[in-house]
Amino acid sequence: MVARSAFIKGADEDGRDNGKMAVVDSLTGFLIGMSEVHEHIHKGRFYTVDLIDEALANDASLELLVAPVTGTPPHMRATGDVGGDFKLEVFENTTVSAAGAADTPVNRNRMSSNTASTVITSGPTITDDGTLILEHLIPGGSGGNSQGGGASLFEEMILNHTRVYLIRLTNLAGQAKVAHLQLNFYEL
Repeated sequence: MVARSAFIKGADEDGRDNGKMAVVDSLTGFLIGMSEVHEHIHKGRFYTVDLIDEALANDASLELLVAPVTGTPPHMRATGDVGGDFKLEVFENTTVSAAGAADTPVNRNRMSSNTASTVITSGPTITDDGTLILEHLIPGGSGGNSQGGGASLFEEMILNHTRVYLIRLTNLAGQAKVAHLQLNFYEL
């Protein structure tokens, strides 16, 4: 691939007229750029929270409570992995009697001092799950010969800052299995 530069006229985030240099593939004429997620990482506003249990009991769950803050609704994507069959669920308007332990989101740009506004906790005491808005059943096998599986929400969800969300990963493999629940999100 041979690249060449091109000048693109446009406006910046503040609406000021400004041009940008772009790299163009000379073979196809396509612009070469970075993904939106990559840009959010560069700008220091992309975060990750991981929750791992190396022996999650059958029918037990990993749970993360997500409480967005007014003015900064997170654009979130949940991912789950278990060493067998499992279910990944997202509930909205969850009610709790105790929020659980704070989980500090990690900024994926390790040179940025930005911190997430969204509050995320693990192990909440749930009094009402709320409304089930997404549910994925992931086959990964059951019993001692299960292979495991992984799933993620296909695209991001923009969470409402007036609601509390519960992300639940449940082991359905018939025995204890390693389990991993991850939330990736950015705030604008």
